[in-house]
Amino acid sequence: MPQLVVDPNTVLRIRRALDRAAPPPATVDERGWRDRRDELLDVFEAGRTAEVDDAALRRVIDLLSEAASDPRARLSEAEWRRQVDELVPELLALSRS
Repeated sequence: MPQLVVDPNTVLRIRRALDRAAPPPATVDERGWRDRRDELLDVFEAGRTAEVDDAALRRVIDLLSEAASDPRARLSEAEWRRQVDELVPELLALSRS
């Protein structure tokens, strides 16, 4: 499968969103959710271009779409949703290129 190139600015935005994400309230396996998030943080290394497959972008989209805002991020739920809603279409466009 061809690798998709994610520029450093988008990588930074992905990392920022992942850092601000928390498991959704109904999560049964919170540790598993955090492990999946941490794996994605490893894939999207700060300050670098990332070459990833479509599946990695889909995992980011899925995780952020189901996530809540981490209380430490001090974002309202509306601010969190706006951040995710701005990033997801960009990631979808990358995966279709």
